[in-house]
Amino acid sequence: MSPLREYEKLQIMLKCVQKFGGYLRLPMVRPHLYASFYPLMLVGSLSVTVLGELAGLSTVNLASAKTIISPSLSLNQSSVHNPSPFSNQFLISQSADDYFSSGLEKYEQGDFPGRIADYTQAIRLKPNYADAYYNRGIVKSDIEDLTGAIVDYSEAIRLKPSYPEAFLNRGNAKDDLGDINGAIRDYSQAIRIKPDYGIAYYNRGISQNKLKKSRAALADYSEAIRLDPEYVNAYYNRGIVKDELRDYKGAIADYSEAIRLDPEYVNAYYNRGIVKDELRDYKGAIADYSEAIRLDPEYVNAYYNRGNAYELLKDTSKAIADFQIAALLYRKNGDTTWLNKSRQRIQSLEQNATQSPKKK
Repeated sequence: MSPLREYEKLQIMLKCVQKFGGYLRLPMVRPHLYASFYPLMLVGSLSVTVLGELAGLSTVNLASAKTIISPSLSLNQSSVHNPSPFSNQFLISQSADDYFSSGLEKYEQGDFPGRIADYTQAIRLKPNYADAYYNRGIVKSDIEDLTGAIVDYSEAIRLKPSYPEAFLNRGNAKDDLGDINGAIRDYSQAIRIKPDYGIAYYNRGISQNKLKKSRAALADYSEAIRLDPEYVNAYYNRGIVKDELRDYKGAIADYSEAIRLDPEYVNAYYNRGIVKDELRDYKGAIADYSEAIRLDPEYVNAYYNRGNAYELLKDTSKAIADFQIAALLYRKNGDTTWLNKSRQRIQSLEQNATQSPKKK
């Protein structure tokens, strides 16, 4: 099996809290785990070829990566040492594996139709090929055919009931389709099969939080962290839940740990700034928003929220400057709602500045 591929999925929808024009909160970070199998080649005797790590992987827990001989290619001892070149069973298995390997090779090329065709051909030649159903499900997930992906993951599970990766990926697809309870059941089944499956706890935590089960989500993130003390996104998401539960100091501690593990975690600085705002530590909030802006100079929401903090500190000129930059970026992004809010804030501050009596 290849190393686990963990994709970060940051939803673009912003959660707003109406306070001084609105603090813009970021949602959970959600990874999707897609674990492809590398080809297992039969050349006279059973041997395994494991390819190198895929390029561009992010947040991969290499400690959990394992090399596994796929059950779909396990042969009895006599067939391994004495394969008959005239055995139809051996030839069919070899041909199915060739298509399976071809589907893997096409991953690098981004050839989604070709990958589906190869896995389909492997399944046609070998109908009980659980790993081919699983990998075809991954391709369908990649092209947003989530219903089709669920069908393939389900068939892989039927053929191999103790298949934690298939349960986890089916849970991801169900969650994306809005079947949150179904997703939780699948994550729970993955955990039952593999009790140290940290990403299953992590993803179940996200689904629990969608159902407003904050305490259950907190427990799941904590277990993911116990299993992997450097699980940066688990700290980040646990910080969000603690913030929602008004455990502001706990939220700051989790965001700070995420930042310690990843000093360029821009969203962690941003969300920590919001919590400091809640605690009326406006100077601390400004420092965090400023760091987020340093890391991402077009982080429009950080400008907006920093403008809030400057206003609360009565630093009108800096507040106006931040709202002006936010307005420019909102206009650039086509966000008319927050563009108008920024303009309203500028107008209000400028009016207050002209009406305020000048100090002698």
